[in-house]
Amino acid sequence: MDGIEIGLIALPVVALAANVLFHASICRVRAGISPFRSTFLAFLGGFAVALVLQIMLQRRSDFTTEESVGYALVNALTYASLSAGYFYFFSMIIASLRLRVCREIAHAPERRLQLDDLRALYAAEAILQARIVRLLRAGALVRDGEDYRPGPNRAILHMARVMRFLKQLILGRREVGTRTESGGD
Repeated sequence: MDGIEIGLIALPVVALAANVLFHASICRVRAGISPFRSTFLAFLGGFAVALVLQIMLQRRSDFTTEESVGYALVNALTYASLSAGYFYFFSMIIASLRLRVCREIAHAPERRLQLDDLRALYAAEAILQARIVRLLRAGALVRDGEDYRPGPNRAILHMARVMRFLKQLILGRREVGTRTESGGD
């Protein structure tokens, strides 16, 4: 298998990576854009990358016309499938909070809740406490009297550093001045 074939096989994944980067960039530049519009525009950007790469790689190959068409169709279908998976994953994240709010209202007495009741369900204190308990169980935090400090399991800390790096790389610095954004951990 030569470099051109490897490039053609990897092409849908490269195009999906471009799709995700376009999506992050679009959301950064056009705050408030519809999630569906942003994912569609990112899909088109990734498709353009796929098309350009496909043409470049096939021009350098000695494939027959049938082989070239076959690679192009397989790559287009694979990219479309990967992009659909990304779209549905992204949509699930967006929909999850709305669904939970609707579920809470549907299960409430008389099937209604006031805004203060909904705020109580999503209290920051309760969410923080649940996260701290999970971090303590995982060994990522250790309680020292009233203080918390990093525990022996540093995997989450390393993941946080990678995520911070990716956020800065893709989105730039949005929250300059916070402890984690200014470089402290």
